Amino acid sequence: MSGEPLIHNRNNPVTDGVDRVGIATADGRPLTAVRKVLRGDGDVVVPHWTTADDPDHWNYWRREDLAYTSGAVDAFAVDGLRGPHLIDRVVRGDGSIELWLEDVRGLPGHTWEVVDHVRCFGRLGAAQGRLGAGAPPTDGWLSRRWLRSYSSSRPPGPAILDDDEAWDHPVVVEGFGSRRATIRAGFRQLWADHDRWFGVVESLPQTLCHLDCWPRNLIAADDGTDVLVDWSFVGIGAIGEDPGNNVPDTFLDHFLEPDRFDELDDAVWTAYAGGLEAAGWPHPADTARLGMVAAGVAKYIWLPGLMVGNVDLSTPTAYGGQDGYPLVEVFRRRAKVFEGLLRWADEARARCPDLGP
Repeated sequence: MSGEPLIHNRNNPVTDGVDRVGIATADGRPLTAVRKVLRGDGDVVVPHWTTADDPDHWNYWRREDLAYTSGAVDAFAVDGLRGPHLIDRVVRGDGSIELWLEDVRGLPGHTWEVVDHVRCFGRLGAAQGRLGAGAPPTDGWLSRRWLRSYSSSRPPGPAILDDDEAWDHPVVVEGFGSRRATIRAGFRQLWADHDRWFGVVESLPQTLCHLDCWPRNLIAADDGTDVLVDWSFVGIGAIGEDPGNNVPDTFLDHFLEPDRFDELDDAVWTAYAGGLEAAGWPHPADTARLGMVAAGVAKYIWLPGLMVGNVDLSTPTAYGGQDGYPLVEVFRRRAKVFEGLLRWADEARARCPDLGP
């Protein structure tokens, strides 16, 4: 049965396809559903997008299947934030799994304005504050220390930050412009201290986190809820980690203009902190703010180096293999985001001297 292919991360071999398919209900009414196919033996085309049959692996292939069948996708639902409804689950003859999911109708997150992020992350703050007041779940399939494992697996590592020839490439010089030296020095220092950054995030109060919270995975549904899709990484993470992912990702993938980084940061944090407080979260708000900024910095410690190392590759610049901005413009826009992350790094250090100078 063929369907309409949907945009997704084609580098991740766990996802064998995502498409919208027409189905018939019991009373014969036409309906559409989203079919997502998961497999543990997909071809690894991009080396750092590996997968495993080990629940301890950051990209355990059955994690999303278990999130749906266990009901974990509804952990935030009482607060107005939910996963798509599971319609059916089919195990194929080759061992791969089809998840047949609700085709959520509503406003997709990549078109959201700041007010939409405020609503959603107020709800997430309430949910994670409520859950964080108790002991985190203990299910063995949930990811743990996901941020460390994911970020540490990204190429090319810190050596690229010492490569003068790479940083003198015309695209890098033009794209990063006057910010080039600041970005290079700032992220070199982050790499030098990277183990401390992961350690601090892991030492903060933990709760259930989606861990891939960004606009492409968010929908403002017509039923008044907000919907989170793609539960591939769900697990135990720091309070504040999910909004700390969403804010920079909104700009790294060009869904809002990068000059609005501080505006979105302030709005999302205020809403999230308000949700935590309303839920009776029993820790100081400053702890959650540290989680948000420290996790956001640690998540993208590798990205400037990857961009510089891949500057001569001729590939689409938008998510999911889509055409995007010319490469120089991608560098120019992201330079402002990297500056925002370096401001977050300074804030995190001020809140936690253990993060270094």
